[in-house]
Amino acid sequence: MKIIKISLLLLTVLALAAACKKKPKPGYSTVKLDEVFELKMSQSVVVKDNDLKLTFMSVPSDSRCPKNVDCIREGEVKINISAAVDGRGQTLEFERAPSTQGNVTRAIGNFKIQLLDVSPYPESGKKIKPEDYVAKLAVRKAG
Repeated sequence: MKIIKISLLLLTVLALAAACKKKPKPGYSTVKLDEVFELKMSQSVVVKDNDLKLTFMSVPSDSRCPKNVDCIREGEVKINISAAVDGRGQTLEFERAPSTQGNVTRAIGNFKIQLLDVSPYPESGKKIKPEDYVAKLAVRKAG
């Protein structure tokens, strides 16, 4: 009888511990460090086991030369990501040209946020709606 009571008590404690585990804020998806992930316009993520939150805020400009069009210059896309570490936030601006080799990186706190790509790529005669933009990102520890 005593073993059953102790077992039930232990199961209750374990269930409560699992329920109290730190969960991301509602509306935030969870990503891991060093993991490549996609962030849609107005979407937010929190980095697992870290106090870093990212939100894709805007695309101030997209002057990339559309597919199948001859342009004098290739253009670039600029995006703004809101980043907050330990409750302190700032807006990070990324600028990426189609010919950019490697990642465009910005730092906040002891993290490096890397922009790998922005899609969709412009096409002649088609307007990209703000909600259609997707940023491909990765978060790494700095240093």
